[in-house]
Amino acid sequence: MTRYLITGATSGLGHAVCDALRDGALGPASLIVCMGRDEVRLAAMTEAWAGVMRPAVCDMAAVAPERITHALRGLAQEGGALNGIVHCAGVEVVAPLRLTGDAQYRAAMMAADSAFAILRAAACKGVMADGGSIVIMSSVAAHRGTAGMAAYSAGKAAVEAMVRCAAVELAPRGIRVNAIAAGAFRSPMHDRITRRMPPGAQAGYEALHPLGIGSVGAVRDAVLHLLSDAACWTSGTTLVVDGGNLAR
Repeated sequence: MTRYLITGATSGLGHAVCDALRDGALGPASLIVCMGRDEVRLAAMTEAWAGVMRPAVCDMAAVAPERITHALRGLAQEGGALNGIVHCAGVEVVAPLRLTGDAQYRAAMMAADSAFAILRAAACKGVMADGGSIVIMSSVAAHRGTAGMAAYSAGKAAVEAMVRCAAVELAPRGIRVNAIAAGAFRSPMHDRITRRMPPGAQAGYEALHPLGIGSVGAVRDAVLHLLSDAACWTSGTTLVVDGGNLAR
């Protein structure tokens, strides 16, 4: 039985990845699902996925990195080493520089903090099985200068730098570490962002993607590819899944 840890599983991409793994997309699997404080969704998922999923409540945006690392080490000690980790948890911070307060900046950088905590745990003895795979979500924002995205982009750029270093450090154990730089795809987070856009801005936002706004399934399939043996010689890279956004 292959063991996976998925963060940000209450909705969007994380939930889609959990569904696919639960349904056997990569063979028989057991899931440890880390989620925030959505107790209603937690209860529903626990009931629906009884025997396959183990919930672990952990708000990645509010918990100190040391606590995240400690929690992951504890989960591995209790149930055995992980074969795969998918880190989807994140926050959206969109604001001009002059209006980005310290709290917003720290929230954006929590994406990097939580990724570091997960990678640090994965490097500890007994947490990751040799030959495992780690996938951390990034964004095209790490590669493109966009007004109002300085804090968010900084956090994602840091994530990609960590991925490269961790890939080299964990390579002797055959552990692969990769990121996915996603463009805009339909999800609860995407809906929250577009609702705040001024009239007319949404069309311009969509036009940045020559293939149009993506689906959660397209990004989910990229995650599954990186987890699978089909990507056995892929590590330390960022897979761009963006509908052509960065080609412009």
